[in-house]
Amino acid sequence: IDWQMEKTNPKSGLDLFAPSSSKKLFKQEIFMEPFDSDVVFTSGIPIHINGSFRGLELDRNFVLRTAEQAYGPKKLVIVSEMKSPLVSYINPEPFRYDNYVLRRFLQLPSLSPEIKQLAQSLSDSSDSGFDKADNILNYLKAGFGYSLEMVKETELSGLDEFLFARKRGHCEYFASAMAILLRLQGIPTKLVNGFVGTEWNDLGDYMIIRQKHAHSWVEAYFPGYGWRVYDPTPPDP
Repeated sequence: IDWQMEKTNPKSGLDLFAPSSSKKLFKQEIFMEPFDSDVVFTSGIPIHINGSFRGLELDRNFVLRTAEQAYGPKKLVIVSEMKSPLVSYINPEPFRYDNYVLRRFLQLPSLSPEIKQLAQSLSDSSDSGFDKADNILNYLKAGFGYSLEMVKETELSGLDEFLFARKRGHCEYFASAMAILLRLQGIPTKLVNGFVGTEWNDLGDYMIIRQKHAHSWVEAYFPGYGWRVYDPTPPDP
């Protein structure tokens, strides 16, 4: 979907999604220093947006990007629905997914038999999709630790070494492992990169988001529900 500011009043901004029952709206005024990315960072479901850009693009992953934006500082004012912080999009969804689209979120690389066996062991035929996701989440949170020291010690693949040997890693390892295990269970899943955490500036009354706040997590799709957020990474000690 493309939105172009020229087609609307550039002073009024653009209306995006309209949840059926907005209970908690949150206005975000975002100032971005020169940053080599066209991604629009926001929280919740964006209802309305205005700022220093000529147009917006939205892909099937619900990623907002600025169109024809030169490198430089940006100012954005976004109104978002913040009713449920653990859910990205509850029905009615902006898009209705068919099986063709959902297959994109079930693609898998070549995997070892051990990883497939692990995924099978973490679920039961009677488990719901939510139960399967919770089983995988609890498994990664219970027996694994956080570390930025990623020295390779075996001849195993990166994912096999993380799951069966080292059992320590940073957010990209945890998110990738959960995405693979969910997809092996037949649950459409996407890996998400963004920012978690902020610094509060007492003098200016605003929050600062830095590169060190970068984080990875996953979102799993459940028919009739939408995308649900899961973060398997344990706290950094």
